[in-house]
Amino acid sequence: MIDYKIPLSGTQINPVDNFNAGRQAKNALAMQQAEIDSIPIKKELQGLQLSSAKNALAEQQESAALRQDAMQAMEIKSLLSNPQGALARMSEIMDPQDDGKMMVFDLLRSGKVDQAGEMLDQVIGRAKVFGVIPDTSLKDQLTSLNMTIQANEEARKQELAANRREDRLAAKQAEERAIVEGQKELETRSRATREQAAFASKNIERLLSDDLYKSHFGSYQWRKLNPVSAGSRQDAKALVDQVVGMVTVDARGKLKGQGTITDTETQLLANAETILSNPDITEDLALAELMRVDAVYKNAAARANGKGVGDIDLEALDTQIESRLRASSVKSRSQSRRDQRGHVQSLVDKYAD
Repeated sequence: MIDYKIPLSGTQINPVDNFNAGRQAKNALAMQQAEIDSIPIKKELQGLQLSSAKNALAEQQESAALRQDAMQAMEIKSLLSNPQGALARMSEIMDPQDDGKMMVFDLLRSGKVDQAGEMLDQVIGRAKVFGVIPDTSLKDQLTSLNMTIQANEEARKQELAANRREDRLAAKQAEERAIVEGQKELETRSRATREQAAFASKNIERLLSDDLYKSHFGSYQWRKLNPVSAGSRQDAKALVDQVVGMVTVDARGKLKGQGTITDTETQLLANAETILSNPDITEDLALAELMRVDAVYKNAAARANGKGVGDIDLEALDTQIESRLRASSVKSRSQSRRDQRGHVQSLVDKYAD
């Protein structure tokens, strides 16, 4: 028992304040006890809320799955007029874990279209009962689904058509580029052929001019007695060497690869290489081969210019060669007579002195 008349620590305590403090402490203890007692209830409420949330999520997932099944069932239903198309679509959405879909697939595969339709109707009806699809008539749903399918098919066709147009455009552009590149390559080869032909014709023309080739061909004795300068012999040899270089295997191969000479003309150039490489051949044979080489290169130049030139006419060429040989023979005989008269005159003048 506290004696309120005796001060504590030198302070006088008010009895009312002491009473209020005790009551507050008691109330605080009671509240703490009540909080402790309510913990199991709160846990139970939390568990109920969690269970309710889980159930709601499960219902949502089940409704979504049911709706998806119903929409797929309506799609398959719309395709039953074409059993093969329905079977193909069913194979795409089939789930081995879904017994219902497997049964529908088996029915379609076995040709039992009506039974498959009944199962599809059951799936659609169950979805309508649970309200996961709009409560409209099946006909309206199928119409809407068919319109969606047709729209998707039309979009797919347009995409395929656009892709085909792009492919055709790309192919056309590639073809045009190939044509341009081919024309450039052809022009390069044609220019090379024209330059070769011009060079060959120029050399042959110089050799035939004033019978310069005669200072290089013929027997050694004839070349020794032939009254030409040493410079002319050197010029003739250089020109003949250039002509021979233009009928070698490599040169013939380039012309053949460019498509500017025929097989017959290729053989003529091969023969000319062998013949013109020998300075001991007769002048007539040398003249004939030079004319053949010139004719081949002129044909090649004509083809390089885009002219439709056929194979070389050997008979006509031989006629030209014979005509040239006769003219050369007449010229040689005239020159020989002039030389003889000049020689006789020089003797007369010599002995007259």
